[in-house]
Amino acid sequence: MTRHPLPIARALVAGAGLWALAITGSFDGAVRAQEGRKIWDGVYTDAQAARGRPAFEGSCGRCHNNELIGSERGPALKGDGFI
Repeated sequence: MTRHPLPIARALVAGAGLWALAITGSFDGAVRAQEGRKIWDGVYTDAQAARGRPAFEGSCGRCHNNELIGSERGPALKGDGFI
């Protein structure tokens, strides 16, 4: 079995990039910047949520309800039952 060299090269380049970030401290700084964030700070901006609404309503809302309260076909995606 022969291996295609492209995936291996991509992995090496990605690894080198991460290593360079770690060495310069940029990666560590980004991790530290995220440490203070909590899920309650928000995951998505309002603009991101607006872009995703049509996809959710077209696929997921049928079972989970467009108001996220669930139905017989799918559980709620908000509230105490979800958390």
